[in-house]
Amino acid sequence: MCAARRQFPAWGGRKIRGFLLRQGHGDVPAASTITMILRRHGLMEHPVAVKRDFIRFERSEPNELWGMDFKGDFALTGGGRCYPFGVIDDYSRYSLSLVACTNQRTATVKTHLTTAFTRYGLPHAILMDNGAPWGDTPRHPWNPLTVWMCDLGIDVIHTRPRHPQTNGKKERLHLTVDLEVLNTRPGWDSISDVQTAFDAWNPIYNHQRPHQALGETTVPADRYQPSPRSMPDTITEPTYPDHWDIRTVSGNIRISFQGRPYRIGRPFRGLQVAIAPTTERGIYHVYYRHHHIKTIDTIKVSTMSPNA
Repeated sequence: MCAARRQFPAWGGRKIRGFLLRQGHGDVPAASTITMILRRHGLMEHPVAVKRDFIRFERSEPNELWGMDFKGDFALTGGGRCYPFGVIDDYSRYSLSLVACTNQRTATVKTHLTTAFTRYGLPHAILMDNGAPWGDTPRHPWNPLTVWMCDLGIDVIHTRPRHPQTNGKKERLHLTVDLEVLNTRPGWDSISDVQTAFDAWNPIYNHQRPHQALGETTVPADRYQPSPRSMPDTITEPTYPDHWDIRTVSGNIRISFQGRPYRIGRPFRGLQVAIAPTTERGIYHVYYRHHHIKTIDTIKVSTMSPNA
């Protein structure tokens, strides 16, 4: 027990009990007893936080939903900053990607997502916040990165503004990374230094560290399996029902419909979108693949600027 605590100084009594049971040890005492033993040996302080009741939500199978985010960046002692990027499976809490990045650019995220998609397959949906590089505002959620995910058949879901708890499992992983990796040193010299630590810790998190939300001895790898949807070699062109009107978004990011131009948005420049009628007079929905991206009101726009 004490040896496990010294090896994993951020683990408490319950996690150490689950870890020892997974190792096949017999007569493992209760978690509360382990906690008292650790405190008696000066290996654990008394708690100061008050536990709160909450309701936990999770998807029903692996790869139904992934969550991704950058955690808070920090300065490197050797110069520059580190932006840790991570992806987690909602059902299993399996850490699919944990990368020390030098920036938060679209190309950087796309590169690391491509690696995860190639290794684990495609999820049905990805949950992300509304910040760069995968969001702007709730009214304008589309950019080159989210359009690319849509091209791969992945549903794009954004969290509620100013509600990071919506992506709570990812936020909890951030806290664990802080406790068990980043805060174990007073500073980090370089990106490669951080990445080496991430590469050493991630297998422990996935395969050895019991996750209390999953069960006493259950680790994320017990519940995770790769997606049967493999990363495609090429992206196919979108297809739409025959009775929808197809338009290609022009260089000035507009389409023409019933003699009037409508702004669609920069991320869709050069792409084909479809205009679908509705049961409401004068109202049409614009789709890119299976995603609704805009509503056109042809009656209202006739009294407004043609660039509405």
